[in-house]
Amino acid sequence: MPGDGASAHPLRTRPVWRTSVVTDNEDHVSLGPRLGNLGLTQVHTADPVLWNFQLAAGSFRSFFSFQTEQSDFELARPEDDAAETNKAWGEVRITEPGRDLQVTKLDIVPLQIEAAANQPLQRVTWRSAINQAAEDLHELPAPAEPRYAAYKPVIDLAALGLAEWDVLTYHAKADTASSNSFASEVYFLEVRRFDEDIRKMQGSGGGGNSYNFLKQLTELIRRQQHVIRETYRYGQHPHASSQLQAQDRIKLADAESDLGGSVRHISAEMAATLGDQAQPVLADLSQAIEPLAQASDFFRSNFIEEAQQQEREALQRLVATRKHFQKVVSENPEAFESDDEEQDPAPQQDRDQLKAITEFRNETKAAQDFLEKAVQKQEDITRRAASPAVGPTLAEEENTLAQSLRRFEEQHPKVARALDRPLTASHQSLTNAVQSLRKKSRYTQKQTQQALEQLKELSQAMRNQAASQQLADAYRLKQLLDKQNQSLGQCEQSPGSMTSAQTQQLAADAKSSLSQLIILAEQQPTREVFDSPLRDALNDKSKADVDMRLSRFGWAQDDETRRQTAGAAQEGLEKVSRAFEESAPEPLKAADKNDPLKPNQSESLEKGIAQLESLLRQLENNKSLSPRDSAKQGREALLGLQQGTRNLEGGSERTRLLLARLEEELQKSELPESVGDLRRLLEELQRISAEASDRRAAKNEEPEVTNIDAARLPPVYRARIEKYFQRLSEQSVKP
Repeated sequence: MPGDGASAHPLRTRPVWRTSVVTDNEDHVSLGPRLGNLGLTQVHTADPVLWNFQLAAGSFRSFFSFQTEQSDFELARPEDDAAETNKAWGEVRITEPGRDLQVTKLDIVPLQIEAAANQPLQRVTWRSAINQAAEDLHELPAPAEPRYAAYKPVIDLAALGLAEWDVLTYHAKADTASSNSFASEVYFLEVRRFDEDIRKMQGSGGGGNSYNFLKQLTELIRRQQHVIRETYRYGQHPHASSQLQAQDRIKLADAESDLGGSVRHISAEMAATLGDQAQPVLADLSQAIEPLAQASDFFRSNFIEEAQQQEREALQRLVATRKHFQKVVSENPEAFESDDEEQDPAPQQDRDQLKAITEFRNETKAAQDFLEKAVQKQEDITRRAASPAVGPTLAEEENTLAQSLRRFEEQHPKVARALDRPLTASHQSLTNAVQSLRKKSRYTQKQTQQALEQLKELSQAMRNQAASQQLADAYRLKQLLDKQNQSLGQCEQSPGSMTSAQTQQLAADAKSSLSQLIILAEQQPTREVFDSPLRDALNDKSKADVDMRLSRFGWAQDDETRRQTAGAAQEGLEKVSRAFEESAPEPLKAADKNDPLKPNQSESLEKGIAQLESLLRQLENNKSLSPRDSAKQGREALLGLQQGTRNLEGGSERTRLLLARLEEELQKSELPESVGDLRRLLEELQRISAEASDRRAAKNEEPEVTNIDAARLPPVYRARIEKYFQRLSEQSVKP
């Protein structure tokens, strides 16, 4: 604790914020052996008492000091307050890497786990789960010191059996002798393909269908991880106010609901873009919708444990979908690439698709009406079957209903195929009910009630199928409009490339596509899954304006008029296309703006250094790596370093020479012989990374504004510090 002089006189604290280079990642905080809670290390100084709490993060340092003077307000030393001292507190942290990671299956990830408590530590462990399966327990040695422990285990991905696109969840836990337990933050480690393999999925045009869908799925997984972490924090550190707790639960519920909407959109876009190729993946993806919806409901009902189970289930389903999607793409890559070939201005297949969308929507509406009436009829039969005197006509009514369901299946084969399981169950339950009514069995009421439940499930399945189909049709219409818009652009560039008949047909097709999209944007349930920008772009006034532009284009006779009207019509369709994209769920818009598969410059540099460190660690430990694997891991590290140092401020020539030497060393056939040279190059690159971080911190430094979060201080100090700042605030507002 502070020097002995501190007890000789009262204390008045004067807060001082002293900054060396401030870390831009607060998770990289080292726990000290004396005041380890929440990342604080005490540094002693001479009288007058100066308490420095150092937050260590590699080469970065931040100092928060209390300079003491004579005062009426005393910040008592913790040991002088028995109530605070006896209150059990402790913390365990994973200080390295202290954040989520994206690695390759060949990497080894070093951890640093630190624990501190004001009671003797008894046991420290870390736990991991692959794709949200059962947790594996990893025991750590007994603490050498009673109240502080530090460990440096490693995560060997190959030893754990992790494969591409797996997600490892891990955290640490510490137990004290008095049975108190403290858990660390939860982190996620994602095993990705090598960057060179991911880039191949983008295609020559910069983004094939496979890459776009992989990007969207990755964004959903990233967001679900964030919700799981926030739920974990909510359980570990709930607000004292019940009102704030309720607000947090609603935020978590809304987040899960938004993710459920995003899953529906991705499913619809996959179905519209990939057709039958997407069916195996869509079956996986659809299984994530239910747990997301249930998690949202559980949060609203304040069932946190149940919500956690469902959100972990949802993450498991999303991870499984991405793995299955990658497998399907790898087995048939041609089916997932964008078709960049020029299309006819108004191909017949597009008109056929418009016709099919209209016909299927009408068929679906007829099917929904039939099933709703069937449920109503079965409700009547079930009510009458409860009467003691069941007449013979009731069995015939039930039989007539069963026959009508069979005719429905014959008349609507396309709809029936999508409802195979609930339809089969309904047929069987109606047959059982007919037989029971004819025999006047004592199970009649039970059988008719079961038939009613099965018909209700069939009707609900029909509604769900209709919603999915309508959303997929909306994406198909958007794709048609984009193709028609592309044709307008070609006509603007070469107005003589189309005949008058072709321009009229193109204008008519675009009007028809818009009309169909308006229906889907306005009717339920599709209306609920799009935000207002799309409806605004398709309101009566906007639709009339676009129709007028298309009509002028269709009837243009000379090349110059055709050029001008094509440009105007194209502008109108582009507004609708942008509105469609703006109406998509936020996670999908975020995936387009900030590609989750592409790290930024600082992340690339950090990732490259970590991968080179991992390669060297394996070579130094004589771990058997095939030449192919070591070469691939070396290329991956070099790529990250090249991307991370591109346009890096300062030392560009020095960095270029280092990377050239690194590339030369990595190309050697016997890498183990180059370990010493590679290690020296790595140390030099680490210095460059630290210098770049220093420059970024200096640019962002705002010393005149300081925000001290008392929640990050030890419990034994926290209340006094909060009280001190409260007193300062009260004094500052006095007249």
